[in-house]
Amino acid sequence: MYEQVSRPPGALARALRRRAVRRMPLPGLARLRNRLLAERIEDGALLTELEARIEAAAPAAPIPRPLHADWAWRPEPWVARLAPAGLVAPESGARLADNLAVYHDCPLRETAVRQIVGVAGPAPYALALDVFGFAGRFLSFAVDLPEAGRARLGADSILAMTAAVESCAPVATVARINLRQGPDLRSLSRGVVSGIAAEFDLVAAGLDDRPVAAAWLDLIFEAPGLNRIVVLDLTLTRRPRAAF
Repeated sequence: MYEQVSRPPGALARALRRRAVRRMPLPGLARLRNRLLAERIEDGALLTELEARIEAAAPAAPIPRPLHADWAWRPEPWVARLAPAGLVAPESGARLADNLAVYHDCPLRETAVRQIVGVAGPAPYALALDVFGFAGRFLSFAVDLPEAGRARLGADSILAMTAAVESCAPVATVARINLRQGPDLRSLSRGVVSGIAAEFDLVAAGLDDRPVAAAWLDLIFEAPGLNRIVVLDLTLTRRPRAAF
């Protein structure tokens, strides 16, 4: 006779879930992944398998370019796997990638940011921001533009940002472009509606003939409270403004 080997109920449930994942279509994978994250179910092996399967089925979509655009860019956190994939209770200014940092003014720091695999969206990855307690006024992602994005920036340029953002509770979102010329810093802000481009006509920034030494975009969530915010995609494009 064979001796029957029993498994703890939790281990059996995890094994059954992993077996079901192998036959699950992409929308089901997405729903299960989101439930695991939302309920904080501790099954690292299942989550890893879910994200690997979703990643394989979710290549990056081309970036829509406005007419005459000469540059288009999707930052690293939305196109490449990060290591580490997240930060828990990040200090203000902590970097998640070479071109992305997290800023806030909350003393509680009861937040976590994590890269997840995107689903049914234009980007293969997304950034999920979990806010458990927030006593500050803002929490933001700061995205540094690469040299190719800064090249030829001037008063004749229009920068456009498109952000696809989902949240459990409504949150006011602002996009701000910051441009440094020598010691001078110039900024322009726009309110953001998910999926609609926020455009920055740089003639309003008062740029002069000096090169732009640094440029970065702040995606600012105002008083997010108890919330889960997922930035499904973020893209930037540059085009010349039509002459008056």
